[in-house]
Amino acid sequence: MAPRHPSAALVKPLPQQFSAPRFWDNMELLGEKQIAAISEALTQRLLETFHLDVNSLIFDCTNFDTFLDTENRSRLPQRGHAKSKRTDLRVVGLALLVSVDFHVPLLWKVYPGNPHDSITFAQALQELTQRYQVLARHCRSITLIFDQGNHSATNQEILDASHFHFVGSLVPTHFADLLALPVEKFQELEDARLKPTRAWRVTRQVWGQERTLVITFSPELQRKQIRGIEQHLSKKRRALEELQAKLRRSQKPGAKGKGYSRESLAQRVQQVCSGQHISKILRVSVIQKRRQLKLTYRTDASAFAQIQEHQLGKRILFTDQKSWSKEQIVLAYRSQSQVEDAFADMKDPRFLSWEPMFHWTDSKIRVHAFYCVLALILGSLLQRRAAQNGLSLSLQALFKALNGIQEVTNLFPPAGKPRSPGRPHVKTTLTEMDHTQQALFRLFALDRYRHT
Repeated sequence: MAPRHPSAALVKPLPQQFSAPRFWDNMELLGEKQIAAISEALTQRLLETFHLDVNSLIFDCTNFDTFLDTENRSRLPQRGHAKSKRTDLRVVGLALLVSVDFHVPLLWKVYPGNPHDSITFAQALQELTQRYQVLARHCRSITLIFDQGNHSATNQEILDASHFHFVGSLVPTHFADLLALPVEKFQELEDARLKPTRAWRVTRQVWGQERTLVITFSPELQRKQIRGIEQHLSKKRRALEELQAKLRRSQKPGAKGKGYSRESLAQRVQQVCSGQHISKILRVSVIQKRRQLKLTYRTDASAFAQIQEHQLGKRILFTDQKSWSKEQIVLAYRSQSQVEDAFADMKDPRFLSWEPMFHWTDSKIRVHAFYCVLALILGSLLQRRAAQNGLSLSLQALFKALNGIQEVTNLFPPAGKPRSPGRPHVKTTLTEMDHTQQALFRLFALDRYRHT
């Protein structure tokens, strides 16, 4: 008699072992230290196996809405600056460091939703500095790319003490003289991917260190910003009209309610006119005459025109890579779209979906973040391999194509005759595939998963 295979000795899993309570119980086996150790080992394996390009790495933060009650004691969900603009919800933050090479996560951190992004960046920098030797084995130097929201003087000190180079952006209004430069002085960028963006290069002291600055002007960005401001202005004007109507009603004889004081009305006006550039464009006045309050407003076209000319469409980039060309610096900064794509993929409701998150303790939220990042890693590697084989697809298009490849089992009566005795004839086939699906089917050798 042939010996039994060792797998035959395994206990057959029971259905109740796959219930939601058992799933949640097993999540408790992964603590913060275990997740960190697994993540670090996984990063090392990714670099060794897939030879990812780590010459440039992109860092950014986002947050996800939760629907936890205010009295829930978890510390990770907090009320902060929600990216979704939902001020009524507690949010959980996620920081990602991804490769320019198809946004594969190499470092990630889940954190409370209320600290400023620059604080999270500082914590991530400390961890990055510890991991530098692992990352640096795979390239000569590493350049970190980040947005202005992640930066501060303290973070710059940490960066300068590390082995990392960097490309970041500065708050434009802190450099009024550079914003005042006429666009006609800016030079066209040679790389076709950057047209019609123009740029001007200069050397400046930033936080006590000499840096290379590149001021860019993009007509497309300017158009988008103008359109956004005009939309905000329309909303603000409607809000001021409503406020005027409420004020008139509150001052009519016999009006009910407390009404407005000059101070409360001014405070309400300040709330309505909040937002970038709005307070400079909308001129609002509150006057009191014969115990009657009056609210008036107008749009300052001259101020709007000046903002368009000097500020909109412009960014100020800075770097310690003095030997890089303007094109290299701008392209490096624009590669941030990779991490933005990663966040968008994680917020997609169909694939890699972080939300809704059915967990309410910090330990389980960390595990939830862990397997969401794992899903992003696997998806990014699939997308990368497809692109290397001539299939340039977004992650969502890739998943949609793969999701459409399905196996169908047909049951036929014995000998092709209805109601005939015997076992039915079973035939398994695949749904019809388009050219992209056929190529993916061959590339990922999906035939090995077919039912036989």
